[in-house]
Amino acid sequence: MSQCNIVHPDRDERYRHYDERIARLELDVKLANERADRYECELSSIFERVRQQVTVWLDYPDGKRIYLVGVLEEPDQKNEALI
Repeated sequence: MSQCNIVHPDRDERYRHYDERIARLELDVKLANERADRYECELSSIFERVRQQVTVWLDYPDGKRIYLVGVLEEPDQKNEALI
């Protein structure tokens, strides 16, 4: 005995709200992924800047200490880091 699936002509209308909701959720996911990528780039940039920051201090015989804070630049051709 074979079965026959009957397709209702109003199926599209009855399920349209599901399709719309799915489309909104897909858009939400896409926007969330774009936002996450943007935040990841911003965090990567922050970590890069933090990694390149350096603090140097000088101790004097009289007990004073002077701190110098700088950012490492790209090494020059002699492979020396500039402060």
